[in-house]
Amino acid sequence: MRTLPSVRDPDLTSRPLFDEDLVLVITRDHALADRGQLTMSDLAGVPLLLPAPGTAFRDEVDTAAVAAGISLVASAEVDGVRLIASLTFDGYGPAILPATAVPERLMGNWLSMSVEGLPRRHVGIATRRRGLPGAPTRAVLSVLDRIIANDVAGHYGLHPADGNR
Repeated sequence: MRTLPSVRDPDLTSRPLFDEDLVLVITRDHALADRGQLTMSDLAGVPLLLPAPGTAFRDEVDTAAVAAGISLVASAEVDGVRLIASLTFDGYGPAILPATAVPERLMGNWLSMSVEGLPRRHVGIATRRRGLPGAPTRAVLSVLDRIIANDVAGHYGLHPADGNR
């Protein structure tokens, strides 16, 4: 599923920036910690901090759950990936998070685990279709493109998007 900005306005267009893995973040003493490779079925009945219903991120996670034939259990439904990550790392429960929300060096009691059946998230940017963007916009887009070209492939869980390979 693409989570590029939803573009329904004929004056806007979107393009991919990068793809990222969705991972389960749990404590080292969690019941799933010793399982090795997890599948979506392993998450059935596990209370999770989940994105708010109706968000693109929640739609992705719910679509993966339906495809696996399970229902996810929400211990809380929170709007905002960074808030979900903060609550998880403050000990309020496990969560499915995008790789960009998980520190590359998990310290202490935390594990980041891949889950077979979770899709990659496709991150992109929307811009005006007509006219040239202003100098500040062009500068930001140029910086984004350089960062992605130079750094994305070297980060855990991040992958160049099809249009940036």
